[in-house]
Amino acid sequence: TSFCLADPGKDYVVYLPEGGEVTVDLSKATGKMRVEWIDTVNDKTIKGKTVAGGNKESFKPPVSGDVVLRIRKTT
Repeated sequence: TSFCLADPGKDYVVYLPEGGEVTVDLSKATGKMRVEWIDTVNDKTIKGKTVAGGNKESFKPPVSGDVVLRIRKTT
């Protein structure tokens, strides 16, 4: 996808209009990152796994179709 907004190391938002797997470069992030999915079709937020920053990480949405991935540094 080419739809991504980021505050590197802190907050990442990736729009996947057709779903599918995506790899996000979290190399500027340190510590734990909280993952959530926004199902735009059913207007639901789904918690994802917590990941560590510092490398590239692949994500696959828990639903099909139009979805948003949000990754935030935990506090």
